[in-house]
Amino acid sequence: MSNFLRLLEYMTWRRFIELTRYRANLVAGITSPLIWSAAFFLLVPFYSRSGMSSVIGTSNYGAYLVLGLSMISFQSIALWSGANNFTWELTTGLIDYSFSSPISKYAYIEAVIVSDAVLSLVVYDSPFLAVAFLLSARTLSLSGFAYGMIAYGLTIVALSQIGVAFSALTLLYKNVSNVFEFINMAFQFLTGMIIPLQVLPDFVRDASVFIPLTFGIDLSRHYVLLSSTIFPIDMEWLGLGLQLASLLLASTLVFRFVERKARRNGFHYV
Repeated sequence: MSNFLRLLEYMTWRRFIELTRYRANLVAGITSPLIWSAAFFLLVPFYSRSGMSSVIGTSNYGAYLVLGLSMISFQSIALWSGANNFTWELTTGLIDYSFSSPISKYAYIEAVIVSDAVLSLVVYDSPFLAVAFLLSARTLSLSGFAYGMIAYGLTIVALSQIGVAFSALTLLYKNVSNVFEFINMAFQFLTGMIIPLQVLPDFVRDASVFIPLTFGIDLSRHYVLLSSTIFPIDMEWLGLGLQLASLLLASTLVFRFVERKARRNGFHYV
């Protein structure tokens, strides 16, 4: 555990140096969440006129949308960060150096994802969450904040396991960007991130239970805004826990399989 924390500290510092090196990109990254939040507020009149509050259990549409929007950055990092890192290392030839070190390769790619997630939270996503919490001041309690952030954090951990599996796919197939685009679109429109699942067809709602984002977003909204949940609360916590456990097992098995194959055949001949 101590070795992983040291690796995480190094990776976070390295990412921070890379982030601050390009000032214009950093400034744009910080301001873009506020611009996105303002754009999403254009949907508030539509939600108001459609009587959505009777379905989702809250009329605080601004905070409802921003909480969903705040997960987009984490979703992208969890799914793409590790794979993008391996793509870069394959292109530059550093992959052989990385895999020749005694550090666990699973821990290495987890450290890459977690370090990016930490920086995203501090630099990019804190404005989203600040806006959401300010707008929900009337309903937000200390316990609600705690439970909401626990659901938020468990969702990110579950997503990172999918990211580990995608990293393994990168070692196998080198370029899987189109797969990412498809998954990214599905996650944004089938989880209630933008459009509440309560107003979508039943088969969409049933399919959404296989995506960790569904439970994480719904639970965090419920505890922060006191909104209605899609499924019973106990079922959503259980579903999120089962998804986390199953994804952790699956990502570990997939990554170790690909790692053994890569060591046997070479990273450019997997």
